[in-house]
Amino acid sequence: MKICFSTLACPDWSLGQVTQMAVTSGYEGVELRFLEGEDSLWKLPVFQGGALADARRGIADRGLFIACVGTSCRFHFSDPQERRRWLDEGRRMAELAAALGSPGIRVFGDKIQPGADRDSTRGWIADGIRQLAEEIREIGVAVWLETHGDFASSAETMEILRVFGDSTTGVVWDPANALSDGGEQPIGVAGVFGSTLRHVHLRDLDCREGKWEPVLTGEGRLPLPEIVSELRKINYGGFISFEWEKKWADPMIAMAVSAEQLRLLNSGDLAAAFELSASAGWNQTVEDWSMLMELAPEGCFGIEADGRLVSTTTLVCYGQRLAWIGMVLTNAEYRGRGFARRLLAEALDRADSMGVKTVKLDATDQGRPLYEKLGFSSEQAIERWTRTGSPGLTRSAHKFHRYVHDLDREAVGVDRSELLEMLSKRSDIYKSANGFLFSRDGRTARYLGPCVASDGPAAQALISELIDASPQDRWFWDLFPANRDAVAIASKLGFVRQRCLTRMTRGRPLLGRNDMVYAIAGFELG
Repeated sequence: MKICFSTLACPDWSLGQVTQMAVTSGYEGVELRFLEGEDSLWKLPVFQGGALADARRGIADRGLFIACVGTSCRFHFSDPQERRRWLDEGRRMAELAAALGSPGIRVFGDKIQPGADRDSTRGWIADGIRQLAEEIREIGVAVWLETHGDFASSAETMEILRVFGDSTTGVVWDPANALSDGGEQPIGVAGVFGSTLRHVHLRDLDCREGKWEPVLTGEGRLPLPEIVSELRKINYGGFISFEWEKKWADPMIAMAVSAEQLRLLNSGDLAAAFELSASAGWNQTVEDWSMLMELAPEGCFGIEADGRLVSTTTLVCYGQRLAWIGMVLTNAEYRGRGFARRLLAEALDRADSMGVKTVKLDATDQGRPLYEKLGFSSEQAIERWTRTGSPGLTRSAHKFHRYVHDLDREAVGVDRSELLEMLSKRSDIYKSANGFLFSRDGRTARYLGPCVASDGPAAQALISELIDASPQDRWFWDLFPANRDAVAIASKLGFVRQRCLTRMTRGRPLLGRNDMVYAIAGFELG
């Protein structure tokens, strides 16, 4: 299941405001209902001419999907001309949906009009849906009937589809409507729709003085967790759309204002940031966090909730050619709330605003789906190797030399002088005419890297010298398995493969000379 929200909650917003909020709040999609106070969305300038292509591109670039285009179409009228008017509206909205890559448009049934009966009204509704479905079939957009009005129950909705008799039409299940309009309790209903269930609205209600009224999520009587559980049981794979009817709701009912704050990290966050990474079992130290904040003061982002730092992401820029994302962490108690996505979106927005051509990161299997949605693709494998022992203390070794910059630039493809200068202040440095090696302290193991060398023998000499100087220490070493010499050296020196990740990239390709890279600088640094 995927999560989106309906713009019924923000009917006067522009498309830009909607997509920005969706990204920063961690939604995967948007259900378009109102924009700029207009529900006939095809009339808006943003969806006309060349602006329409720009709109679709902007939505896709933000990793978002238009889950549904909600129309005001309803076919309960006895007058054929009135039904025709709504058919024309539905066709225009379907054309917009197709242009935006949305699979369906939502329509209503809706209510039995004065002087009409249920059977006749059901027939008009079914006939209107049939005509609309036929008119838009060629553009690849389906009609989805919402459980609403006098036909809100699952039985009434499915009966309309039976009368219509077309398998392409789907259902938008709104359990709140089914309860308030149709008197149907939601438990046990999801399975009734079977394969016709295409979209789900979730909102909460409370019964006050015999009338169902909207309330903030979790404050009403709808069993929302149980509804989601039933959707999982039937393997529902569509969107759940959170809906707040601000357009029509009691203005005295206010939306909850989140106490969450997305902000830049500062030195006062060092202890909390270290606690996050240590709790995740990572090797970074307080000094690593301090270096990141000094290296990228405008690229270290966090979310504060309930008075504490609960999520982080860092962005280190190497000029405009490359930026590196790391330290994507969320406190276990706050996972599932889209914090990582919000922070990543913020970091990517910053990289884009700076004109950075390529953004990279090293991803676990768990994180890959999120990164792919944000436009990243796999570049190559990267592995962590480890050597047993106990964490040692940094020992003085050879001093830093400027020629290291040139060798590193040749291998990596960008200028990392500032990073190397900072690392040199807290690292052992081993060098030769054909390579260099840094090592530094970690929380649970000493870290080997970066190491750049012109060939395998040069790299082996440097690494062997380091290990021989501290044979009892525990080590972490991150390398590319495609560099066979690096793997051979690691195996010969008693290292074993611990975990496998995927290096991912977004933007213009940048590979560098990976045959010269025998150890990276860190998953958070590249």
